[in-house]
Amino acid sequence: MTVRDLYLGVHGDHPMTAVDDAYVRAGFVPATDEQLALMAEGRMPLPSYLLSDGTAMVPADHDELARVAGGVERLHDWFVAFWTEDAAAGEEAWEHYLSGRYAHLVEVSPVTIRRTSRAVGLAERAVARLREEPRDHLARGQLGECIDRVPAVPGLDALLRPMCPYDRARHGGQTLRERLVDAPREEFFTFARPSLPLRTERLVLRAHRLEDADAFVPA
Repeated sequence: MTVRDLYLGVHGDHPMTAVDDAYVRAGFVPATDEQLALMAEGRMPLPSYLLSDGTAMVPADHDELARVAGGVERLHDWFVAFWTEDAAAGEEAWEHYLSGRYAHLVEVSPVTIRRTSRAVGLAERAVARLREEPRDHLARGQLGECIDRVPAVPGLDALLRPMCPYDRARHGGQTLRERLVDAPREEFFTFARPSLPLRTERLVLRAHRLEDADAFVPA
């Protein structure tokens, strides 16, 4: 099978728009003939994207993990060794890596894959808890840490690429960034302005008016 056939078998056949092409060209580079040959043999990850003209696009550091592992032949064993406590999870991550499913990550490595997976799980649980109990401060803090960077540990906002409309199509809905960064920020960390005027027994809170200026002079 060709690389294109393998790619479409994993991601489906969704048309790329000019917006998608521009996004991919800005963050990825065309695959070399050598890289394409290794992809066809199932020894290196499939492209992150296929442009509308069919060009296979990969991250600029597409070969970096193989270099660190000591060569393509050693890449599998080096990769799955990061999941010593769960060999099945390591093999599953390897299959996803080969299929190009980690195109949403700024840096694709076993460390960032595991870190992202952990942050996604914690964020999903925090969101579910906050929808049950919006005043749960522990869940709110956990969600904030999952989204934003804490000392020495990047959050999902730093781990995930912006992504493009094509990613919505191939994932069948929201992208991971939309679902666990943008939407939770809007729902739980963006506070709506109150509807004015607000009245208490002693005070009325209303919008500022031009004629209020004189009252501020003595103050």
